[in-house]
Amino acid sequence: MIVILMAFVFFNKSQLEIELPKGRESVLVCFGDSLTAGIGAPKGKSYPDYLRNYLDVEIVNAGVPGDTASQARERFENDVLSFDPDVVIIEFGANDYFLGVSSQNTKIDLEYMVDKLLDNGTIIFIAKFFPEKSILSFIKGKDKKSYDKMYRELSSKENVFLVEDIWEEVWGRPKYMSDTVHPNEYGYEIMAKKYFEAVKTLFEYNNLLK
Repeated sequence: MIVILMAFVFFNKSQLEIELPKGRESVLVCFGDSLTAGIGAPKGKSYPDYLRNYLDVEIVNAGVPGDTASQARERFENDVLSFDPDVVIIEFGANDYFLGVSSQNTKIDLEYMVDKLLDNGTIIFIAKFFPEKSILSFIKGKDKKSYDKMYRELSSKENVFLVEDIWEEVWGRPKYMSDTVHPNEYGYEIMAKKYFEAVKTLFEYNNLLK
């Protein structure tokens, strides 16, 4: 199997030089579905677990397998807002896509959560669920355009940043996949590095790297 490898993060460094609140431990909530929960890997081998090797902050894994954006919205207050997070990584859309939920409805739920977090001064990273440049990508052209538009519009808000491709080097490679849609522990380790590349400048600016 062949995977086309492309760089996936193009943030302006100065955009991420944001001072986080002082006087308490910083909190990062990883909010998502099975790709956040770590399905396909042993316990303790999800991407949020691997992120703990890089960041000197409290990291909360708020991933629930099978969640759509609307289901995530139902648990949003308890699983995210209750932690008063400084930074949140949001990863939803795959289950919406497979269940035939329109990207417009998905956007309504994601935008609600994004706006609530922004009101609290939270820095947000939104990850696409599909492998951006892979020739094996399952998402159809029309659907891809609608989801691309949704993520682009959400990330146009101030202090919201788009993670273009969490799948680079993982998707379609049997040694990194537990099944056709979930990484194994080695895949999640690579995925964690992609997330780390996305958030590194922010945490480095705040002296929160290990």
